[in-house]
Amino acid sequence: MDAHMAYYSVPIPRNITPFVGIKVCDRIFFYATLTMGMASACKQYTKFAETIVWIIVNYYPLLFHHICTDSRGMRVLICLLLSYIDDYIGGANTYEGAKTQMYYTRWWWDILGVPTNDEKCKGPLSAITVLGYLFDMLHAWLRISFKRWKKYKFAFFQLLFLVKNNKLIDIRFALKVRGYLRSMQIVYPYTIPYLRSLETITNIPGQMVQGRWVYDQTHIDPLKEDTSIIADLDYLAIIYDDWEQNKISYRSLLTTQHNCDWEIWTDASTLIGVGGYVHRPNGKYFANFWEHFPMMQHWQYKPDILFLELLGVVLGLNLFTDDTTAGQRVLVRCDNKPAVKICAKKCACLRRPDLTALVQIYCNNAHTKNFRPFVIHVAGEDNPVADAFSRKKSINELLPFDLAKQPIETTKAINDMLSCWELNMNKVQVSAQNSCDCNDNWLCKKQRYKSTDWDTFCNEHILF
Repeated sequence: MDAHMAYYSVPIPRNITPFVGIKVCDRIFFYATLTMGMASACKQYTKFAETIVWIIVNYYPLLFHHICTDSRGMRVLICLLLSYIDDYIGGANTYEGAKTQMYYTRWWWDILGVPTNDEKCKGPLSAITVLGYLFDMLHAWLRISFKRWKKYKFAFFQLLFLVKNNKLIDIRFALKVRGYLRSMQIVYPYTIPYLRSLETITNIPGQMVQGRWVYDQTHIDPLKEDTSIIADLDYLAIIYDDWEQNKISYRSLLTTQHNCDWEIWTDASTLIGVGGYVHRPNGKYFANFWEHFPMMQHWQYKPDILFLELLGVVLGLNLFTDDTTAGQRVLVRCDNKPAVKICAKKCACLRRPDLTALVQIYCNNAHTKNFRPFVIHVAGEDNPVADAFSRKKSINELLPFDLAKQPIETTKAINDMLSCWELNMNKVQVSAQNSCDCNDNWLCKKQRYKSTDWDTFCNEHILF
C-alpha cells in the first residue's frame, strides 16, 4: 500500500517554520509541511509511519503478529506489517488473512487522515515487483523482473560480441554494462569476482570538462590477448543466459551465524602450514605443511598471511562440502579480518589478482555444490584447534569430541590454489615493490635488496 502525497500530510512545527523558507522574486515563502528535497524529510516521515504501524499492530495483535521458532529452538515474535517511508507492506499465510489486514490498515488510514494512493495499492498478491525485483512469496524466492533481466542480458551479450570480435568499445557503454551487472549481484552473488576483469578495463582516469566527466581515452581496446577477460565473460554468459538461475531463496538471503547447518574452523601460518576441521563428532579435518610443497620452497616472494588465510577458508569449503551439503548453510570461522571481509564482499583489491582467483574458486564451489557459505571472524585465542593443525601442535584435550581418525588428502587441492599465487606473482611482486613511495629513504630501498647485493647497489649509485 502507498500513501498519497505522503510528505504533505505531515505538518512542520511553527517554531521550525522560519528555517525552511525560500526566497522568490524578493518574497519569502515558508513550507508548512514536509516536502521533497528536505534532508530530514525521510527520517521524519519514517517516524510518522512507524507510529501508524504501531497503532495498527497493537490494536489487532493476533492479526498482525506471528510466532515462529528459530534454528536455536527459541520462539520469535514477528510483526507482519512493515513500512518504508510512504510504502506499507503486510503478509499472511492465507489470502483471506492478507485481505483482512489490508482492509483494517485502510480503515485506520481513513481515521488517522492518511491519504491513500489507490493506483499503487496492490494486493493481496503472491508476488510483487519493487524496484525491478520480483518478490515471490509463494516460493520464497527473489528474482530480477523479466523485463529488467532481458534488457541487461541484451546489453551484456552486446558487450561480449564486441570483445570477442576485437572491436573498439565505448568506455561509457562498458561502464553502463558493469553497472547493470552490479545491480543484479544480490540475485547472482557468485558472479561478483568475475566482474573484476571488466572493472579493470573500465577504471580509466579522466577529468572534468565543462561540468562533464571526460575520459582520457574515448575508446578502449578490449585486450583480446588477455584470456582471463574472455574466460570471465564466458562464465558470466552461461549464468545470465539461464532464466532458471535468476533467483535466490529467502533462506539464503537471511543466513546468519545462528541458523547455519555446518560449522568449519580454519587457520594458517606463513612458515608452517594450514589446517581446519568440521566442528562435530567424527568431523573431517586437514593439516598440511608448506615444507611438503616444492613450489613454496622455490618462490623468492612467499605468499603473505592474507593469501594463506583466505586459502584455508577456500580449502575448507572445497574439502568439506559435497552433495550432502546441497541447500544447506555453512558457517566458517577464521581469525583473519581482511580474509573475512573479502569473503563477505566476494571481491578483492584490483592490485591483488591472486586473491581474486581464490575468491573465484570460493564462489564457483558454492554455486556448483549449491550451498550458502557464511564467513565470520573469531579471535585467535578462541581458535586453538585449527591453530594447532597449522603449527604441528597436539590437539589432545582441546576438543570435547574426537575427530576422524585420518586427515583428508589435500595435496592436489592445495597445489591448484597455490598456483593462483604463482600465476599472479609477477603482478604482486611489482605491486609490493611500488607500494613504498619513500624515494629518498635509502633504508626502505635497502630492505628491497638482498644484503649481498646492497654494497654493489651503493657503489653503482655512489651513495656514500
